[in-house]
Amino acid sequence: MTLELTGMYYGLYCYWTLHGDPEKAKDAIRNVLKSAYPGAFGYTKALPVAKKLGLL
Repeated sequence: MTLELTGMYYGLYCYWTLHGDPEKAKDAIRNVLKSAYPGAFGYTKALPVAKKLGLL
């Protein structure tokens, strides 16, 4: 289940970024980091984003 949640939260980050809600996008990245499934696509894509947003 963790793998699916990681991908879903990264997808939500992309969605909220596209639709102009940066706070919800940040929340989605925080949730990706909480799930911490290092091999997941969403997690590896979220790490640079989290660093850019100052979440790491």
